[in-house]
Amino acid sequence: MSFENIVLNPEEAEITDKIDKIEEKRLNLFQEVDLPSEKRSGEFKQFLEEKYVNLSGEENFDELEEDFIIRKYFDHFNFKEEDLKNKDILDLGCGPGYFVKYCLDENITSEAYGFDLEMDSELAEGKYRDHLQKGDFTKKIPFQDKKFDYILASASLEDLFVKEKNEEAKEVLESLLSLLKDEGEMRVYPLRKIPPEIAPEETKRDKEKMERLLQAKKARENWKKVLNDLKEENLIDFKIQPIDIRVLSYKKDFWLEELLIISKISH
Repeated sequence: MSFENIVLNPEEAEITDKIDKIEEKRLNLFQEVDLPSEKRSGEFKQFLEEKYVNLSGEENFDELEEDFIIRKYFDHFNFKEEDLKNKDILDLGCGPGYFVKYCLDENITSEAYGFDLEMDSELAEGKYRDHLQKGDFTKKIPFQDKKFDYILASASLEDLFVKEKNEEAKEVLESLLSLLKDEGEMRVYPLRKIPPEIAPEETKRDKEKMERLLQAKKARENWKKVLNDLKEENLIDFKIQPIDIRVLSYKKDFWLEELLIISKISH
């Protein structure tokens, strides 16, 4: 926050300062994920309780509700609308294409595109047909004639890492990198970090509930291998930002959901 902003806009500066403190507090809580459960603060445990209380309402929300999906895009990918103004955007695994539609309708950009393996949206048959395509990114990625500022992937890549198809995953990422502009970014959500107390022997007691946690652990390890390989080859740099904690059950099983930001290194 600049000195000028504090002097000229004291009320705005105070609000901004409060927001900064809330964000700092939230990030501090996220760091407790790596601690043993007995060392986590009461504040963290209260945070999990509040997340669980809110869980049922979110789970019951219609997943196809357009406004809900759009809000989640901005939250999960850590964007504001002005960040995307006049940018070229590719939505990998776009579902019905609501986010592409929103960017076009709101004049955020005229260059928003999406594709999905099971594209059956009515949007793809109407005025958005040039912006939405059906496609399997493991075989051929559409829109090869374009270059993008941002490629967004929401839960569309993880299956490759869960199934330990690391070579195929690396090839897919390299193909996507070729579609980025020199200063472009690929944003992937979520990378999931599970707490240290979760171990394979837990599945013996509660296999069904623990399966997703163990998949998250496997996927995370494979992501790390592939990302480090690409970084060593001087193709990318990357950073990981914590976004939210996902509580899975009344037992307060949880994981930390993070945003992976891959930056292309131009040569």
